[in-house]
Amino acid sequence: MTVVAPREMERFLARPPAQTVVFLVFGPDAGLVSERLRALGKGLRERDSEPLEIENFEGNDIADEPLGLIESAHMVSMFGGKRLLHINLGSKSIIPALERLLNDPPQDARILIEAGDLKRDQPLRKLIEGHGHGAALICYPDSEQDIAALVDATFDEAGRSLDAGAREMLMAHLGADRMATRAELEKLLIYTHGQERVQRSDVEDIVADTSLLAVEGLVEAAFSGDLAEVDARLQRLRSGGNTGAVLPLLLRQALALHRARLELDAGKPLDVALQSLMRQGFGGSMRQALSAQLKAQSAARLQQIIDAVHQAVATTRSLPQLAEPVLDRLLWTIARKGGRA
Repeated sequence: MTVVAPREMERFLARPPAQTVVFLVFGPDAGLVSERLRALGKGLRERDSEPLEIENFEGNDIADEPLGLIESAHMVSMFGGKRLLHINLGSKSIIPALERLLNDPPQDARILIEAGDLKRDQPLRKLIEGHGHGAALICYPDSEQDIAALVDATFDEAGRSLDAGAREMLMAHLGADRMATRAELEKLLIYTHGQERVQRSDVEDIVADTSLLAVEGLVEAAFSGDLAEVDARLQRLRSGGNTGAVLPLLLRQALALHRARLELDAGKPLDVALQSLMRQGFGGSMRQALSAQLKAQSAARLQQIIDAVHQAVATTRSLPQLAEPVLDRLLWTIARKGGRA
């Protein structure tokens, strides 16, 4: 019985146990599932130091005709070496075929099953996790620590470095899927080819959903009291972005800061107030900036900002031709208030 713990994953992938015949690689992060399947195949090749013949199967075909997989698993390769049977799990049960292979394990074949998210009580998962010749590798979305390690390793391997602002922005906008994360990092490396050090502006230029990044950067600059940065970001956004997203994000941040500030005023520690912000969806990479914003703003001043945003929303809806000057005045007001307690 093998359920591979996250801390053991890299070692397991590099040298899979010889007694394991069936590997179930599954989870909600499809990109990470694919990456670990590739690493597992590499580990099997390097462990046995022999050619590895690969054959692909569809799970629903196996369910309809189990003998095809069983015969293939016990077949002797005409070129010698091991055989790797990759199964893309479908909607039908393949348990009858797997039970036969687990109870009568082939000598020269290993079975890799690729699946999506499986509940703990799903029969296939229970079968693999409970058998001595099976191993289950679950692929959860990357944690903040996982993303940080991946970012650092990627840039170390490329002989490049990130400034603090670039790393912070990457951390805030990566991690939904391992494959997508790697694609974004690769895109950034290509875009900055020839640069030894990658800047925050490079990340803003190339990371997916750059319009949202630009808006978030503008909101952060306003609440941090950086008037020059507000002006520069607003001009860039107007030249190639969507200013319509600014007011909703301003209101979201003002409301979140106001709730956290009230917690501080009620005697709760700063760390507790910041944790409240994290639970509202603000990334850990924003912790330092949010801490400074909380210290600089009183609850009364934040309430004034909330009221001003509501008023700006009402004005731009009734008089859309005034949207630009109304947004300018609101941002400058927030930035002026953000720089002092």
